[in-house]
Amino acid sequence: MGDAFLSSEFENQLLYLSNNPEPQVYGGNPVKIFDKKQNAIASIIQFCSDFDLVVFYSLDTYLGSIMLGLPPKTKVAWRFFGFELYYKNKEKYFSETTKKILLEEWNSKKTVFKTIKKFLVTFLRRENKTVFLKAISRCNLFLGLYEEEYKLLKKDFPQLPYFIPVSLLTDLEDTILPKLNKENFFIVGHNRLIWNNHFDILQIIN
Repeated sequence: MGDAFLSSEFENQLLYLSNNPEPQVYGGNPVKIFDKKQNAIASIIQFCSDFDLVVFYSLDTYLGSIMLGLPPKTKVAWRFFGFELYYKNKEKYFSETTKKILLEEWNSKKTVFKTIKKFLVTFLRRENKTVFLKAISRCNLFLGLYEEEYKLLKKDFPQLPYFIPVSLLTDLEDTILPKLNKENFFIVGHNRLIWNNHFDILQIIN
């Protein structure tokens, strides 16, 4: 994924957050590794502060804290994947078919424990929401695949920064796809996240 920003016109440094301290190399270049822990945030901010542009792959509260700590002179780009925003208001993007299936599953497995768990998860997310929204406002560029999707999301998140389309092929060109020995198969969607409403697609296929 770092190849998308490799060019002879500027210097590029790949930073990776991991619990694996082993040194890594990507595209012939060494990778700077930091532990994804709270006590590492200050060091990460200090390291990134010298760059003209920092590109974040995805966005969560942890990465948002790093964004907010960067100096104003440092431009911030956010490579958007989808789950960062859809997860914040996922019920809005559920189709009627998805809602019906979810309700049936909830009623069949409803317990006091699940009710308490849902309340606690909702409460904790509310505390993290402020940092997340401030981080979006701190971003200068939104790197996404489709402008239509960007315009849709901007209705719910008006603070989204300027949109720049990225090539899906650039992100996937180094990906090694598995060999499938099956016949007469097809893929529905690219992941199992529920807001993709795959049940509707399966109904159309049936």
